[in-house]
Amino acid sequence: CGVTISKIQKNDEGRWRCNIGVVENSEVSTASGMANLSIAVSPDDIMLEAPFDQPEVNITAGVETRIKCMVEKAKPAPTFTWTIDGTPLDAKTRDEEIYVNVEGVSTFTQTIHLMPMGQYNNKTLTCSISHPGLSKSVGVHTILKVTGSDLLGLNTAQLPPGAVIGVVIA
Repeated sequence: CGVTISKIQKNDEGRWRCNIGVVENSEVSTASGMANLSIAVSPDDIMLEAPFDQPEVNITAGVETRIKCMVEKAKPAPTFTWTIDGTPLDAKTRDEEIYVNVEGVSTFTQTIHLMPMGQYNNKTLTCSISHPGLSKSVGVHTILKVTGSDLLGLNTAQLPPGAVIGVVIA
């Protein structure tokens, strides 16, 4: 049993039931099936929350930075991916959903807890999303300007107060 919807509309969403009856040897056999149809709503917008919504942003090496990517008016939730110059990041993230209306269209956010390193300096941080309502993934980005002592690759957090660091340039 099945159904074909030639031109899908928003009011087609919901539970569908299909009943079928078959007559064999003067006896009627019936069967039924259920399906739930959920219509994807493609996002209106994707953005990085300020101050990361600028073309370039200053961050400090070795200091955890929380960066929020927002997707407005979507259904269902998108899948978020974070990269630095195309390389996937392995960092802690937190997802949130804010309901907008009764149809289940929401604003979704993902916050990444990034520990900036010197090698991120002048690199592009990108938040990309994939969603069933989009034909391809879309993203937003900013260029990271990393400052601080970790630019030299030193772990200064483990140095005692008053420690002296020498740099030799040959």
